Amino acid sequence: MEREKIISHLYNALQPDANLRQQAENGIMELQTKDYSYFIENMVDIFTDSRSELQLKLISGIILKNSLHSKDQAIQKAYEEKWCALDSLKRDSLKTKIIGSFSNPDEKIHLLSGSSLGHIARIELPHKMYQDFFASMEMYLLDISKAAAVYEAIGVCCNCLIQETSFVFDDVANSIFNVCMQSLVDKRLDANIKEASLKCLMNSFEALETVFKEESSIRYFMGGIAETACVNHNLAKKSLICLNRFVYLFHALLKPKMFDIVSYINNFWNIADDDTKVQLLEFWTIVSEAGDVDVVNANLDFTLSHVFKALRKGEDYNEQSWNPHKAASACLEAINGVVREKLLHKQTVFEFIDREMLSGDKERIDVAAVALGSVVSGDSEEQLVRLVKVLINNMRDPVTEESCLWALAKICETNFYSIVEHLPFLISQTCDIIWNNYQTSTSAAWILSCIFQSLQKYKNMDKLPLHIPVDTQKQFLTYAYDQINQHFTYILQVLVKATENAKLEDSTLRVALFSALSELIRLTNDANQALLDEFIKYCIQKINECVVAVNKASANYIPIIEDVLSNYVILSEVISQERKKDSSKLLLNPYLDVLKSKPTTAIGEVYIAISHNVSDFSPYLNSLMPFISRDVTCLDEFILKSAINLIGCLANSMQTDFFQASTHLIPLLIQTLSSKEVPKKLKPSILSVFGDIALALGQYFEQYLDVSLMIFDQIVGLDRKSDEKYIDDLRHNVIVMIDCIVMTTSESQKMGEYMYRIVEGIKVLINTGNSISTSSAILNLLLDLNSLYGSNFDLNGRWIESFLYECLYSKDNTLIQEANDAFQRFKFE
Repeated sequence: MEREKIISHLYNALQPDANLRQQAENGIMELQTKDYSYFIENMVDIFTDSRSELQLKLISGIILKNSLHSKDQAIQKAYEEKWCALDSLKRDSLKTKIIGSFSNPDEKIHLLSGSSLGHIARIELPHKMYQDFFASMEMYLLDISKAAAVYEAIGVCCNCLIQETSFVFDDVANSIFNVCMQSLVDKRLDANIKEASLKCLMNSFEALETVFKEESSIRYFMGGIAETACVNHNLAKKSLICLNRFVYLFHALLKPKMFDIVSYINNFWNIADDDTKVQLLEFWTIVSEAGDVDVVNANLDFTLSHVFKALRKGEDYNEQSWNPHKAASACLEAINGVVREKLLHKQTVFEFIDREMLSGDKERIDVAAVALGSVVSGDSEEQLVRLVKVLINNMRDPVTEESCLWALAKICETNFYSIVEHLPFLISQTCDIIWNNYQTSTSAAWILSCIFQSLQKYKNMDKLPLHIPVDTQKQFLTYAYDQINQHFTYILQVLVKATENAKLEDSTLRVALFSALSELIRLTNDANQALLDEFIKYCIQKINECVVAVNKASANYIPIIEDVLSNYVILSEVISQERKKDSSKLLLNPYLDVLKSKPTTAIGEVYIAISHNVSDFSPYLNSLMPFISRDVTCLDEFILKSAINLIGCLANSMQTDFFQASTHLIPLLIQTLSSKEVPKKLKPSILSVFGDIALALGQYFEQYLDVSLMIFDQIVGLDRKSDEKYIDDLRHNVIVMIDCIVMTTSESQKMGEYMYRIVEGIKVLINTGNSISTSSAILNLLLDLNSLYGSNFDLNGRWIESFLYECLYSKDNTLIQEANDAFQRFKFE
C-alpha cells in the first residue's frame, strides 16, 4: 500500500493543478519523514525499475537526489544521520541499483543516477565509508555507456565535499585527475563524454591542488584542453571555460607557464562567435584581477585592440544577457586596475575614446562612453573636461543614455571636480529620471550616490590632493555643498518616493536608491537636522511594516521582503549616527521586533547597526541578550558573524560591566568554536572576541584561563598542511588572544603557572612555519612577555634569537623592521 501511495503522489506531483501538486508534495514529505529507509528504498526501486514510465523515473530520480542532499545545513545533517543509520548491506544494495542506471540511454536518467550516487558518496566519505568510491568509478569508466554518469557522480561528490566539508583529497586527487583526463586525451571518444569530463574537472578543481603542484600535471592538463578544443566548436568554448577556471584557481602555480598559455589563448581571437569572445575577455579579466602585471603589459596593445572591437554592440545585442560588450567593459576595468600606466593616460586609449566621443555618431558615442567609464581613474580632470560635456549632452538620448549615465557615475566617483560646474544640471536631470521612474533610474541614482560620496570623502580629508590648486578645490567644494544644501529636501523627497514606488523584485534599483539616501543623510548640515527627526520616524514605520510583512510572507517572498527590511535597518543606523541626539530609545523596539521575526539577513543588519552605536545601546543589553544568545550558536553565516562582532563591541564598550553577560556568552562562544557545523572561516573571529573580552574584564577573566589555554593547545596541535590558510588565521588570532589575556592577567598566580606551557606552544608554532601575520603576532607577544616577565620562562633563549633572524630574512619589510626593533629590546648573550 505504501508503494502505491508513493507512486500516486509522484504522478500527482506532475499534475497542472497547483492544489493537487501541493498535496502530493506534502504527502511525499510525510512519507519521507515517517520512514526514511523505506522511502529511499522505494524511490530507488521506482527510479531503477525498467518497467517505470519515463516521467515516473524522472520525478522519482529528482526526489531521490533531493532526499540525499540539501543546501540547508540542518536538513543535510539529518539526511546524513538517516542514511548512515541504514544497514550497510542495504546501503550497498541501493548503490548497486543506482549504478545499474548509469548506462540508461536517456541522458536525464543516467545523469540523475550519477548525481544521486555522488550525493551518497558525499555523505559516506567524510564518515570513512565508501572508501573505494573513486577507484570503483575508474573501473566503471571502462564501460563507455556509463562514462557520462561516472563523471556526473565524481563531479557532484567533489563539488559538494569542497563546498560543504573539510574533506582532504590528498589520497584520491591523482585518481580523480586521471579519470577526468583520460577521456580528454582519448581521440576515440565522442564529444558528449568529453564535455562530461570537462564539467567533472571544473567541479573537482579545488580537490586537485596537490596534483597541479607538479609541472607534468599542468602540461598533461594543457595538452588535454588543446586536444578537446579541436573536436568541435562547442567543445572549444567549453574548453576555454575550463581553462579560465583553471587559471582563476591556480594562477600562482602557473606563473612560469603564463606566456605559453597566452600564446595558446590568442589563437582563438579569429573565431567570430560571441561565446568564444566572452571567454577570451574573461581570461584577460582573470589574469588582470590576479595582478599579473608582466603578462598584461606584455600583451596590452594586442589585447586592447580586440577589447575595443568587442565593445561595439552588434545588431543582435541583448541587454539582458552576458555578451562581448559587457565582458569587454569588465575586462577594461580589470586591466586598468593592474597596468603600470592607467589606460586613460595611454595615448592610444585616449585617442580612441576622444575620437569616438566627438564623432557625432550616437552608436560610437555609446561605445566611447562605456570605454571611458571602464578606464577612468583619479587625477584625470584635465582629460575629462571636454568629454564630460559630451556625456552630459547625450545623457538623455535613447541610444546613449544608459552608457553616458554610467560613465558620469564613474567620473563623479573618481574625478568629482570635473563635474562640479555641471552639478545643478546633473541634480536636476537625475532627479527627473528617478522621479518619473524611467528605465535608467538605477544609473541616475548611482550618480547621486557617487556625488554625495565624493563630497563626504573630501569633507573628511585632512589634506586636499595637490594636482589642483587648493584654493580652486575649496571654491569647488563650497559651491557643491551649497548646491546639495539648497536641494537637500527635494532630493530626499525624490529618493523616498522612488523607494516607495520601486518594484519589490527590482533589487538593483533598490540598492542604488538606498545607497544614495544613505550618502545624502551623511551630508546633513545643522539646518536640516529637523528633517532627520521626522525621517527616523518614517524609517521606523517602514521597519515595522516590513516585519509584519516578513512574518506573513511565504518562503518565495521572504528573500524580497528581507532585502527591503535590511535596507531600512541600514538606513536607520545611518540616520542615528547623523542625528545630534541619542536614537537608541527610538530604535530599540523596532530592532527587537526584527530580532523576534522570522530569520532573515535583517537580524544581522540589526546587530551591525547596534555595533556601530554600541555605547548608546549597551544600557539595553538585558533586552538584547536572549537574541544574542540564540544567534551566537546559529548556523546562518551572516547572522552569526554579526552576533560575534557585536559581542566584541559590547565588551570593548562596557569593560568590566560586561562581566555578567560574559558568564553566559563565553560558554556559548566555546560551543560555537568547537562546532563542526559552524563555517570555519568565522572561527578566527571568535578567538579575536575572546581577546576583546579579556581586555574588558581584566583580572575577572582569570576564571577563563583554563579553557583559553585548552583552546591555545588545540590550535597549536593542528597540522598546518591540512588547510594552510585557515590554520594560519587560527594561529594569528589565538596568538593575539593569548597576548590580550596575558596583558590583563599577568599578575595572576595561575597565569604564572601557565607561562611555560604558553612558551612551549610558541616554540611549536615557530618550528612548523607560519604566515607573515602570525610571525608578526608571535613577535609582538614575545615582546610583551619580555616586558612583563623579563628573561624568566626561557624568554631570553637562543630560540628567540633564531626566530628574530628568521623574521629578518623574510621578504616582508614591516616584519623585518619589527624584528630589527625587537633586537634592540632583547639582550642576548
